[in-house]
Amino acid sequence: MKKGELKKSSFSKKKVITITIIGIVLLGIIAFIGFSVYSYFQSSEYKLGIGAEIESVVISEDGLTAYVKLLSGSNIEDITGVKFVFKGSDGEEYVYETSEVNPEMSFPFEPVGFWGKLFGRKTEFVGGEVYEISVGDVSGLESFIGVGEFEIVFEYETETGEEVETEVLDTAPVTTSSGGSDTSGGGTPPLTDISCTLKSCTNDYPGQCGSSLDNGCSGSLDCSNNCDAGYDCVSGGCEIIVLDGNWTPPIGIPRPSFGIEESYRMYDDPVNRNPNLTYTQNVEG
Repeated sequence: MKKGELKKSSFSKKKVITITIIGIVLLGIIAFIGFSVYSYFQSSEYKLGIGAEIESVVISEDGLTAYVKLLSGSNIEDITGVKFVFKGSDGEEYVYETSEVNPEMSFPFEPVGFWGKLFGRKTEFVGGEVYEISVGDVSGLESFIGVGEFEIVFEYETETGEEVETEVLDTAPVTTSSGGSDTSGGGTPPLTDISCTLKSCTNDYPGQCGSSLDNGCSGSLDCSNNCDAGYDCVSGGCEIIVLDGNWTPPIGIPRPSFGIEESYRMYDDPVNRNPNLTYTQNVEG
């Protein structure tokens, strides 16, 4: 075989190898994206509107208590139960279930889109709870020490009243506390309650109104009906209803001498009160 033919043959082989490698890489990328698409659209966040993130799982130094901090949300149904799955180093699963669910765990959330999820964005949950679990409440487990992994599953009620479990919503490693305040022979990890507290119209916005007040958890609160009887919502505040005097009586009905432009709430203003009378105001006016 001539020298020129050898070079041409060698070039052809390299070309084939290069094309093969590129083809394999492209197939791998397509397979990865296809699997990611399937996983996303089958996830509980997308399919059910329920999601959770395990922020931390900390074991007390004595191994008798687990502190689990969850972030969670639900866009459809209230969460009715929580299932905690502790995985031992021997591969065994130890389960603890509870129906004690804070209503804030079902706070609505905005799911991350597919491409955001693909590039590592996490859903921002504003609800959640901190659970303190005693090892004595977990069947078959004598100590949390040796537990390496933790999974979380939620239960919810369907429209037909059936109790259904979600898939595993999140998985996280377990860490052991290095000390802290001692409550039962072991160090209690520095966990606090969920990082936000939901506000209410009655307790946090008395005398105020509006449809998009701050709810304390990066969301909005509708307090447009927060005004008492006799008051209207005006520019975010509750003001006494004052008629403008343009009321026209129906045909054949005489105009009353009192009670059209007046309201019992008018006496909330001391200017309108009779100085010879004593007024006692309650919460209703």
